[in-house]
Amino acid sequence: MFILQNQRMLRCMQTVSKVVGAVFLLMVICMFVSPARNLVFWPFWPNAWRKMATIDILTIESSKPPENVTALPRCPRALSTPLAREDVDVALIKDYPHVRTAAKAGRLLDAQHLAFVPALPFPEKLDLVWLLAVMAQALSSGGVEFFMRGGSLLGAARHGGIIPWDDDIDVAIKISDWTRVREQLTCLKGYELYVQPNMHWKFKPAQKQFPFIDIFFYMENERYVWAVTDYTRRTFALRKEDVLPLRPATFEGVKVMLPRRTERISKELYGYNSCESRSLDHKSNVPFSKVITVPCSSLGYLYYMYNLNE
Repeated sequence: MFILQNQRMLRCMQTVSKVVGAVFLLMVICMFVSPARNLVFWPFWPNAWRKMATIDILTIESSKPPENVTALPRCPRALSTPLAREDVDVALIKDYPHVRTAAKAGRLLDAQHLAFVPALPFPEKLDLVWLLAVMAQALSSGGVEFFMRGGSLLGAARHGGIIPWDDDIDVAIKISDWTRVREQLTCLKGYELYVQPNMHWKFKPAQKQFPFIDIFFYMENERYVWAVTDYTRRTFALRKEDVLPLRPATFEGVKVMLPRRTERISKELYGYNSCESRSLDHKSNVPFSKVITVPCSSLGYLYYMYNLNE
């Protein structure tokens, strides 16, 4: 009887062991065989991670921001921008008065298109572009290179500038340059740099909350470039060969840098042919109750867009 019980227990343990082994094997396959992993986790697996090996994702997720970034730099003297407002060529800044007119007159072809009317009156857009020009000059004088990212990268590829219904600008800077960024922008007279430990910084006019430029920092290894700020890694994890070397471009009349393969990045990560309305009014910092998505081709009567449906 005792022997029979032991045999049953042994068989039970063997069965449990096989089940555990099978489950473990399935977990390994799901985590380390990319097609299986992507299939299992498809509903919530970011586009930016679908072609990445799991070991690379773990490397990215384990990366940490530098310490003591909020310590203010010493500014022996206030820096002044050598730029004048007249240096910004207004003719190169895109304006869309016909869209505003059509919206006011009720001539939009779809009520949903109200969400895609230009976000900024032209004077406010001019202020934002001026802020970009000031930042670009200050960083350049300090030997710091940046490139457009996020919605600004999509805007550069699809619209040749700011997405018409967007109201801020996003840039990315190499993490090793963070001290120079802080020195160049903190000491700039008339402007403020809002510094956070998570490495999502904002550059804006002094004593004002708007307009502003979102500054994100990136790390890199031999294969990938990714965001230091943890909550942007799902949309900012890029193949290094697609990003570097950067290439020069003009963005609303301002000289900037773009990733080497801007169009590929925009189409793989950002739903190039689908136009999405803003989720947040950056001026009031109030989220919209609903985000609207329409085919970009349906907005063709309002805006010219590059390389749609290619």
